[in-house]
Amino acid sequence: MSVNSGAVPARAVTTPPKVSLNRGQWVRFIIVATIASFAVLRVLPDIVRAAQPLGFFSYATNANGIVVSTPPKLTKDSERLLAGDRVRIDRIKEDDRKPGIAGIGFTREDFERQLPIERAGKLRSLHLVASEESVSTRATAVVRIAIFVLSVFLGALLFLLKPSIATAAFFVFCLGGEYPTTFADAYYPQPWREIPRWLGDTLRGFAAPALLLFAIGLYNGRLARRALVVIACVLAALALGSVHAYADWARDYAALPAEHYAGFYRYAEPAIMALSVIVFGFAYRRADRAASARNGAIFGAFVVSIGAAILSAWLFPEHLPPWLNGVLQTAPIIPIAVVWFAVIRHKFFNVDFVVGRGIVFLAITAVLFGIFLLVEDLGTYFFANNSNVEYTVFFAIVVLTSSTFGIVRDFIHKFVDRFLFRGRHNQRVALEYIAGYILDSESADDVYRAILEDARGALNLSFAGVFMRKSDGSFELDREHLWPDDLRRHFDADDPFVRQMTRSRNVLTFSAKESAALGTTLREERFSFAAPIFSNRTMSAVVIFGPNLSSLDLDPDERELLVSIVSHASIALSAIELASYREALALSAPLLDSG
Repeated sequence: MSVNSGAVPARAVTTPPKVSLNRGQWVRFIIVATIASFAVLRVLPDIVRAAQPLGFFSYATNANGIVVSTPPKLTKDSERLLAGDRVRIDRIKEDDRKPGIAGIGFTREDFERQLPIERAGKLRSLHLVASEESVSTRATAVVRIAIFVLSVFLGALLFLLKPSIATAAFFVFCLGGEYPTTFADAYYPQPWREIPRWLGDTLRGFAAPALLLFAIGLYNGRLARRALVVIACVLAALALGSVHAYADWARDYAALPAEHYAGFYRYAEPAIMALSVIVFGFAYRRADRAASARNGAIFGAFVVSIGAAILSAWLFPEHLPPWLNGVLQTAPIIPIAVVWFAVIRHKFFNVDFVVGRGIVFLAITAVLFGIFLLVEDLGTYFFANNSNVEYTVFFAIVVLTSSTFGIVRDFIHKFVDRFLFRGRHNQRVALEYIAGYILDSESADDVYRAILEDARGALNLSFAGVFMRKSDGSFELDREHLWPDDLRRHFDADDPFVRQMTRSRNVLTFSAKESAALGTTLREERFSFAAPIFSNRTMSAVVIFGPNLSSLDLDPDERELLVSIVSHASIALSAIELASYREALALSAPLLDSG
């Protein structure tokens, strides 16, 4: 690689590099953010159910409006709603047609409902009274919302990190998780009221074909990239999503019979999921020993999720209480969590563990923040309703959290590295061990071997070299390990890199986030880390490491450990030089005395 070592314009020295997304990445990010935001914002209003419960009328109808499950309680008119009664949506004003009249009967307000029905060819109007949903059902609904938001976030993040057909299918599956009630759809004005629910039901119908495409990708990545397979899954998703959306729209708004559409969806979705299970089974049997455990865990998690979805679709509301149905509908988080565990622990989809480690730290920090908020709210609420020391409790919580945050942070780091990222833990232990025994080196060769071979190998870096200072102030490659032939082996005294090292006498990294103080040349080199070695208060050498073989920048912990190793190398080399000088002085002393 040809390198220009001349002077660098001031603009190149002071202007940081511009790191930006290209047009394709921006388009992908905007599309993902838009879809994910719609899915999340559509369900978030249901969190209000923690304080304002829904009212359930305890009846359920099919897509034709025929009652299939009757309430255990009498109506206010002492007349029961019977199985076989037909709810006449067409007898309700169009602006009053909203979710909760047909299907599963619920309401947010007006816990009494005048319901027009048809029984034996005669029109009737029953005055129904709703019962407030239980605390367990409300808690389950809030948990479902949190899990759904987490699912969408994980699916979107994986697709943005590693865009592919398989990760796109996984993202769509996360979007198609069973939605909470989303009663907010009922409060949009006409004619916009149907749009959010139509889009949401369409996304829900996409889940099963997306799962099949993901399973095909797990079984055979090349097969999943074939246009015919992708087109078939996309067409199936569009068809199934459209049928599902039309069935709900016809039942809730159009007052049209749609049971044949709903029945098709009710049978087609489990059939596609069952086919996905078969493909997952083939993927498990085909996987080699290294991937069999991972594929087996993914296979088992999706089987549990699919089984829960089928039970919810076929047994609710006749045979399942609402809270148990809510638990079953949270089952998609199981395979999503397993896939992400494989991403973090086993580099599934080739996502490096450094990325996964950062995600885990972020997740645990968010959990701790949530626990803090929960304890603070509950504590102040409890004392505010029983005494006048609520502010004392609040400040006590703040002081306790502040004083223990460092301890908590250190515990998280050790826990995550010890149990989730064992490779990361072993790497850090190895670097700490190298930093210790390098001080016991008996020769300069031992010091440089520990730096160039041991430290490089522990971090899985591609190459390493030591540049020695010459009398004219330039630096020449003196010792190396796996140094590429096409990389420079000499730095002039006026090179920007040399000037920067001499001026700062500090470590330099070469990631895209660093400043452009190194000029226009070194940022094109395949380097990742440079650190000075000192002797007699002067910079006598520079250690340069190549990039990580996974093409990721060094994280702060890795840089800190490398700094420690190079610093200990300076101490060891100075001690070796001093010992050599004393030995030479001791040998020359008898000669001087005899002279």
